[in-house]
Amino acid sequence: MPLLQTPARKLLLIALLGLLFSLLALLWVMQNPWLGVELTGDETPGLRIEQVDPDGPARALSEARRLLALSVPGRGAPVELQAQDRVADPDELHGYSEFNAFMERQQRLNALLSAPAVELHWLDAHGALQRTLVTPTHRPLTALPFLFWYELLCALGGLMIAAWVFVLRPADRAVHFLAITGICMFVTILVNSLYVNRELAMQGIQWMALINRVAIVLFGCALIDLFLSYPAPLVRARHLLWPWLIYPLWLLLDITQVLPEPTLGMQTALLSQMLLVSLLAMLHWRRSRHQPVQRAALLWFVLSFVLAYWLFMFATLVPIALELPMLMPMGYAAGFIFLSYIGLALGISRYRLFELDTWAYRILLTVIGAVVVAGLDVLLIWGLHMNPLLSLGWALFLAGWIYFPLRQWLWKRLIGRTEARLEDLLPDLIALAFTAGAEPREQGWRQLLERLFKPLDQQPLERSPAHTALVDEGLSLRLPACGGLGARELRYANEGKRLFTPSDAEFAQGLCNLMAHAASSREAYERGAAEERGRVYRDLHDDIGAKLLSLVIGAETPARADLARSALDDLRDVVSHSACGSMPLSDLIADWRAEIDNRLRSAGIELHWFPSAGLPDIQVAPEAAMHLGRILREGVSNVLRHARASVLNVDIRHEGGELCVEMSDNGLGLPAISLRPGKGLINMRKRVELLGGHIDWLPAQPQGCRIRIGLELKRLEEGRAERADDHSEGKAWRGK
Repeated sequence: MPLLQTPARKLLLIALLGLLFSLLALLWVMQNPWLGVELTGDETPGLRIEQVDPDGPARALSEARRLLALSVPGRGAPVELQAQDRVADPDELHGYSEFNAFMERQQRLNALLSAPAVELHWLDAHGALQRTLVTPTHRPLTALPFLFWYELLCALGGLMIAAWVFVLRPADRAVHFLAITGICMFVTILVNSLYVNRELAMQGIQWMALINRVAIVLFGCALIDLFLSYPAPLVRARHLLWPWLIYPLWLLLDITQVLPEPTLGMQTALLSQMLLVSLLAMLHWRRSRHQPVQRAALLWFVLSFVLAYWLFMFATLVPIALELPMLMPMGYAAGFIFLSYIGLALGISRYRLFELDTWAYRILLTVIGAVVVAGLDVLLIWGLHMNPLLSLGWALFLAGWIYFPLRQWLWKRLIGRTEARLEDLLPDLIALAFTAGAEPREQGWRQLLERLFKPLDQQPLERSPAHTALVDEGLSLRLPACGGLGARELRYANEGKRLFTPSDAEFAQGLCNLMAHAASSREAYERGAAEERGRVYRDLHDDIGAKLLSLVIGAETPARADLARSALDDLRDVVSHSACGSMPLSDLIADWRAEIDNRLRSAGIELHWFPSAGLPDIQVAPEAAMHLGRILREGVSNVLRHARASVLNVDIRHEGGELCVEMSDNGLGLPAISLRPGKGLINMRKRVELLGGHIDWLPAQPQGCRIRIGLELKRLEEGRAERADDHSEGKAWRGK
């Protein structure tokens, strides 16, 4: 496999190059002469001594208050120190004359400090002039200030993030400009860290200042072209060359000191670049006013870059242009630039900036892990003087116990969700597929999707898509109907913290496929069970049914004939309703009327059946039909056995979403029935309660008994019932 074939290897190579240049910068700063004193400038002649390193060459100055001058014995007069010598960044100076004088003094001071011995002229606590001869040494690693390491980390971090996006999207023009900003940012912060953290003087500072100026201006050019190209192209490709023609020429005028003053040079150029970038961001914002997803991504992108660089400008360059002190040291202000790349990395997770997704983090974190192990190994060999094998062991130990747990924590924080596997969800899908009732299955499916994707909103779809699909660039995810479950649309993944991704769509499609297979298994099971029930019912009908029919024909009394006929009707009811599916309500009413009329005619009782007009055309579930038929049959049996009536009135109608059934007779009335509350009345009430309805026994006018039953039509369609002692909804029942 070629060395640079995979993005991870490309990113690792860039990381190693960044580490190499950082190591060279570290060696450079350590090679400069070092006295071991911390100096600051003020309006008093010389420099104030803030701190003296007890192990440094100038440790004899522990009682000193001010360092006045440097000299080399036998090389002329001492060079007096000025507050200007401790200016951290040459760009803080006002006027080209001050800039040139600063560079000249830096060369003279560096030449003095490079001598074998340097004489320090200083004042003690009593104001007496003292002289001390010292030998400057190389700066040790432990003497480097925190600011140097901070800038080094910012430079490497920004370079890694820009390179990370580049190796994953090398064909994207906008990403090319992002990569240039990363390189320029790395160069300017790295070079700045060298002379900002110098002790007093540094060799080659004029070249470092020049490189810093060029890098920061080119950074602005790349940033302009980045906003001209992303999120959407604003100009043709040939117009992207204009910033690279105008601003380098502007910088050349500043470097050659043709301009009247430095504030009209690099500082004004950078300010104009940031104004132009801000205008481009506003133009993108206006163009995306009808695209909420793009606008949200643009807002994050703009906040990551434009806001960060304006903070950098206001903290450093704007005060310099106004001849005011900077709000913070230039080195610390570089952290604003690094934060812009951190924002870019977080935006990839939330908004898929540059069309990247969370998988990209795996590459970045893996490469960082390799760099951490290598960096720790080098540090342990160099700093602790360990042998290579022992240092590698310690590096792996520290990386394993510190970095890799931190890596996992970062992964969970960045991605914001736990990866689920389809094979782990198979038991849940099977249990869901075999749940009794369509509504409980829909509820379970909704809860499963809620647990997996955590959407802010979840709605059913009227039309099912052919397969899972991302909508509104990841704002929504649509799932097709599967396994008897309706199609759904999920919106705002992970509680609105991210967009849906292609991997989410692929995972959801696999979930739907498994659900369809589980539902097919349930249907096959139900078909097998139905076939077995059909065989049992046929045997019951052919055997017991024939015997009951013989009892009806050979009954000695009408009462026994009615009892046998009722048992035969019950048997036929069980067989017919259990062997078939739902039946239209109108067909059931016709069957009930024929059965009741036949029973009453045999007993000499007249049936008055009121027209059932206005009833909805619904399909009644088998269990509900069987229960309702037995309720009517028991009511007729009570009339035949106890009422001594000559007329029975039956009225079935639709009132307020309920199926209302009224049976009234002209017999003995309610007291006669209430004296004998047998199992028949108790069973009638229980069956009505199982269907979620209500039943009342009332006196009829002018005499007799009236039974009023109310049942919800929805419950008749669903066929669900509740046990009388268990009111938890959703429990399925089976008729006995």
